[in-house]
Amino acid sequence: KDNIEPKIVNRDTKKVKASFNLINLDPEFLPTVYKTDSTSNKNLEITSDSVVYSKNKNINSYEISASVPSETLNEEQIKNSSYQTPKTLDENLLIPVDFDEDKKIESLARSIAANKQSRYEQVLALRDYFTSGDFRYSTKVDYTSSEDSMNDFLDKKIGFCEQYAATYAAMARLIRIPARIVVGFTPGKPDENGVFSIRSKQAHSWVEVY
Repeated sequence: KDNIEPKIVNRDTKKVKASFNLINLDPEFLPTVYKTDSTSNKNLEITSDSVVYSKNKNINSYEISASVPSETLNEEQIKNSSYQTPKTLDENLLIPVDFDEDKKIESLARSIAANKQSRYEQVLALRDYFTSGDFRYSTKVDYTSSEDSMNDFLDKKIGFCEQYAATYAAMARLIRIPARIVVGFTPGKPDENGVFSIRSKQAHSWVEVY
């Protein structure tokens, strides 16, 4: 029972279909829409996490059908999904043993989440910390030479998606909220025919929190 993730009941979904054409992109994990139900190509596999996977790097086009969930949850659905974390998500709580040895990042995370009544409120508090206006988004920063890049980012409050996602995920894990970093693309805007052209400059990373 501890390994079962509770289902969100009565959540609205809509059926969508999409076609993909890949140019100069040959990864094993392919772009798709959450939550993918099926694909037109028998060489593609769909994992339980709705990831589309292929061992054949010569695939350059395919179609999918998906059941897209609503973007919002009501209070009852949020409450029901905020109980004890399933054991299957323990890996999303892991932190290196030598990480944050002075507890500076953990202390900050705990102060942000203090006095919140639910995990959901803690998640929102962490989000608001980064979006309240004190931080500035810029791709013209480089923390690669830093010996403590995450604390440098928190001190300077300037960075791009990788800094935001990694720091949020670390802070969440330090207060026992499962989190993971995801790498993909922003969707862009469709042309007059409804076609989205996704280019390498739209590569993006973000954090997903349970």
